[in-house]
Amino acid sequence: MGNNRRSFLKKMTIAGVGLGTYLSRLWTAEVMPADTRETQVVGQERMVIDRKAVVTRHNVKVTSSSDLQVGNGEFAITVDISGLVSFRVNPILAYWAWHSEPLPAGQTIDDFQWTIHRGYDGIERPYPLPNGSEISNWLQRNPHKANLGQLGLVLIRQNGSPAQEKDLQNPEQILDLWKGLLTSRYTIDGQPVKVETCVHPSLDAIAVRITSPLISAGRLRIFLRFPYPDTTDGCAGDFNRPDAHTSILKRRSERRADIIRIADDLCYHVAMAWSGRAKLVSPARHEFILLPEPAEQFELVCAFAPKPLPERLPSVTETIAACERYWAEFWNSGGAIDLSGSKDPRWRELERRIVLSQYIMAVNGAGSYPPAESGLRKDPWHGRFHFEIIWWHGAHWALWDRWHLLNRYIDIYQRFLPAAQERARKQGYKGARWLKCTGNIPVEWPNTSHSWLVWQNPHPIFLPNWTIGRTPRWKP
Repeated sequence: MGNNRRSFLKKMTIAGVGLGTYLSRLWTAEVMPADTRETQVVGQERMVIDRKAVVTRHNVKVTSSSDLQVGNGEFAITVDISGLVSFRVNPILAYWAWHSEPLPAGQTIDDFQWTIHRGYDGIERPYPLPNGSEISNWLQRNPHKANLGQLGLVLIRQNGSPAQEKDLQNPEQILDLWKGLLTSRYTIDGQPVKVETCVHPSLDAIAVRITSPLISAGRLRIFLRFPYPDTTDGCAGDFNRPDAHTSILKRRSERRADIIRIADDLCYHVAMAWSGRAKLVSPARHEFILLPEPAEQFELVCAFAPKPLPERLPSVTETIAACERYWAEFWNSGGAIDLSGSKDPRWRELERRIVLSQYIMAVNGAGSYPPAESGLRKDPWHGRFHFEIIWWHGAHWALWDRWHLLNRYIDIYQRFLPAAQERARKQGYKGARWLKCTGNIPVEWPNTSHSWLVWQNPHPIFLPNWTIGRTPRWKP
């Protein structure tokens, strides 16, 4: 296996240059403003990379069930085959949107009792182990990311029944990586539907353009539902607790609605702005439905923020244009790899993985907090991040020379340093001892493995890679 892998890497080329050579001297080429082609001389080799060609030949095409994402690093939506979240409860998540349940009556976080254990050095030290108390159980569940809402379509069949996912015929989704634009096409009882979806690069706003004769027929509606943000189902929230949270329709005009969302310690703002005429109804608590008047096309921008949103939201056209500019700038920045010059038939799959991994991390891992292991998708860790994984989720930004994206959250070490120093002091150590798994507040998740972990930084799985070709001075 090892020999085959080394042989494969030797065969790979980057526009005529060996992959090993490339990886040992990652370069950043000057981008030519006239197009996306660039020339870089490495040794005696002349390399020409058409970045747009490299990226777009790996545009994603889906013709069945879908979980594609669009986002800006801080905020993302995971859609189903409809182009929105019509049939599944995929959460809309943001790194600023954290929720904590009310603390047990009369208790504070400081009431959690650490457990004394004797260490390998014979010294007894306190550890944050789960102990079954109310506050221990609270710390295991809180804080957690909140599902900001479910934005989807109600598609009505000819017989008057709401369409199910299986009723969407001839579905096709294409994710244009160069533009950050997702286009979904399908038919309902022979009637075509086209949905274009993207996320604004600097505003946490979803732009949707829908083109279909179903609009004129009164058979297409847009809904926005809000759950209570708890820890069930990987951050999806609980839609069966209407009394636990509040949705206040603060303002409604002919083409805009503003909603204030309050759930315990979490408060955020939502604004929907649409083109054309539509009726807004609220058939149930925490549910809002737009009923477009007859037209060939309907456009909607739905924005989320921890503070009131601006008086004017960008239009769908403006959002798509901003998205195109942002993603073109992203792909034109930093390093680039073109493997099309390779004679090995596996070059395309390797290049596809390189391109798609960069897109996925730009959507999921470039926010105000380090990404959770599942980024901005459903997450079994309640959306919390792990200190020992910050390296894995952040080192690639440096290797691709996109430091500005790493800089969005790398100050987490400064932000959480006082808590890390206090933890070290409490356990009788000097310096700082970083937390294992946490969220927007620097408290540890009481857990046996979290408590004993001593290798948050640097990650030991990475360390042996530096010993390849050298004589290691330590034994694992």
